[in-house]
Amino acid sequence: NVKVTLTAEDALSGVAKTYYRLGTEGSFTEYEGPFFVEEDGAKTLQFYSTDKAGNTEDAKSKSFKIDKSAPLTSATLEGNLVGEWYNTAVKVTLTAEDAHSGVAKTFYRLGTEGDFEEYSEPFFVTSDGAKTVQFYSTDKAGNREDTKSVNFKIDRTAPVTEISLSGEMGGDNWNVSDVTV
Repeated sequence: NVKVTLTAEDALSGVAKTYYRLGTEGSFTEYEGPFFVEEDGAKTLQFYSTDKAGNTEDAKSKSFKIDKSAPLTSATLEGNLVGEWYNTAVKVTLTAEDAHSGVAKTFYRLGTEGDFEEYSEPFFVTSDGAKTVQFYSTDKAGNREDTKSVNFKIDRTAPVTEISLSGEMGGDNWNVSDVTV
């Protein structure tokens, strides 16, 4: 939130009143003391004063920006999903949005420990097993999003089937009895 304090001086007759408006349209409001501007976004405050002799100052303006909201990042997973398992490498794409100051950087890490890396482009996770990707973004105003995560499982390894035969072996690799498989 931005606290606005207006101070006027007049060396001769003295200041009568000060007026302000938030934005460039609409009527001016008489200033009665400091106030807060709380809404996110780019702002323009216009203001002027009058003196006791009836003189009116030309309106002045001050622009400022408020961004109290962290960016929002989402993860998209691409691969061949069968049931709850991907049977291919998984492409992870992170997309961040910020409505006011803009996204500064996005960070990620594979797993839940270790350092975060700066995200610049989609990446692939190729190893088998249960995976977690953690991520967050910061905006140009310095707001940091809470860390989020996405969980998925990869199994790119085909099963291995063994065969076992039992029976009475005869000559030349022929069974001379029933064979149990």
